[in-house]
Amino acid sequence: MRLKAPLILLLCAALTACGAGTPAPTGTSPGTNPGGAAYNPNANPRPSGDSRVPYRGDWVWAVSFSSGESFVGAMSISRRAPADANFVNVGVGVSEWCVSSDCRFSGDVGMIGTMVFDDGSYHLTAAHYDASSEQVRFMGLDHDGRVGNEVEGRPTLSGPGVWQFTSGGTAQVGFAMVQVDADPAVKLQGTSKPTPALPRVGEVLRVQGKVTGHLEVRALEVLRERLR
Repeated sequence: MRLKAPLILLLCAALTACGAGTPAPTGTSPGTNPGGAAYNPNANPRPSGDSRVPYRGDWVWAVSFSSGESFVGAMSISRRAPADANFVNVGVGVSEWCVSSDCRFSGDVGMIGTMVFDDGSYHLTAAHYDASSEQVRFMGLDHDGRVGNEVEGRPTLSGPGVWQFTSGGTAQVGFAMVQVDADPAVKLQGTSKPTPALPRVGEVLRVQGKVTGHLEVRALEVLRERLR
């Protein structure tokens, strides 16, 4: 696909050597989905019996801020995380983020899956976090819990999000993600599972992240421009 080569370069910039992967802590199983077919389930609070890696492959994401700025990054999902009380049907992998001067490439983990809240509600969620400190960098909740096709007919997620800066401040954003390949360019080495900090950020986002519809639209526009 058109973005495969640029995406490999983008992801490899986050690593010491291309293909070396990113070490991370406990809990996942690798997988190769039969035939290389995409497996992108909608939000579901019940663990799936499917052995495939959910959301496996390369995704390009965009976040749009109220300042008018938008930024693009990449995520390469390659492993399946075990289900727990807050997360089911989760794929994890290597994530690269860079927003203005708040930028660091040092083994961030990306995840896509269903997050279940204490009240029983659930959301299709995407997030980036630092594997060592478990500090959440970004979280987004898909607006309808379904994998859409808004960007060139490809698997697409979009909705409200929150960005957490290294300074400690946060910003509400709109986010969008599009899958550009079902075969991940960079494999996560070792194992990883969603950080316990994610549900706390998710609760804040559920309450505060309902006024970013225009930012979601902008993030989708950024991805459409990127894929032209």
